[in-house]
Amino acid sequence: MRKWMALLLTLACVPLAVADILVGFDFNGYAGDEETGTSTVTHTYIQTCYITRGAGLNAAANANRFNATAWTVGGTESDTINNNDYFTWTVNAQTGYRFDVTNIVFNWDRSSTGPSNAFLRSSVDGFASDLATWDVSAGGSYQADLSSAGLTNLTSIEFRFYGYRAGSTLGSGGFEGTGDDLVINGTVIPEPSTLALISLAFGGLAVSRRLRRR
Repeated sequence: MRKWMALLLTLACVPLAVADILVGFDFNGYAGDEETGTSTVTHTYIQTCYITRGAGLNAAANANRFNATAWTVGGTESDTINNNDYFTWTVNAQTGYRFDVTNIVFNWDRSSTGPSNAFLRSSVDGFASDLATWDVSAGGSYQADLSSAGLTNLTSIEFRFYGYRAGSTLGSGGFEGTGDDLVINGTVIPEPSTLALISLAFGGLAVSRRLRRR
């Protein structure tokens, strides 16, 4: 009986569908030129997340920022895609769970010749289309509603955040600001197998109680 109760208490903590932070990064304390950044906030049912740079960018020191130089000078979206000028991170669910992505929130800062425009793509469509675009020339806080982008029922998704229209290859840009610098929000949902386990546990408890009454 105690084993059943322990299992039920554990399963009772499983969220059925609650909007929350999936992953969040705060780069306060970074030198700026780290090869990899690690999520500082991670949902219980999402794996630790890591951010890196595309092959076209160079890591560059800048305190409290995940920073890069060698962004596409001038140019178009196609140019920066061909140049591999992006930050990338992959959100992975824990076994037995899936998730929907609802929005992105981030802080951005740049040097005077850093990239002034940015756009976001994902692996869901093979990075074929923009999920959101921004004019980031002023720096500050930005966001985008992704609830209608079809990013649902996922076990994994890679995001690529591209920047272009820099004034110089020496110009820098990266995630930096007050509080969490990059946040992906969404909803975590148990897979059918996890829900079946919950039903099995409750069924087992009911049988156990009936047997004890005999």
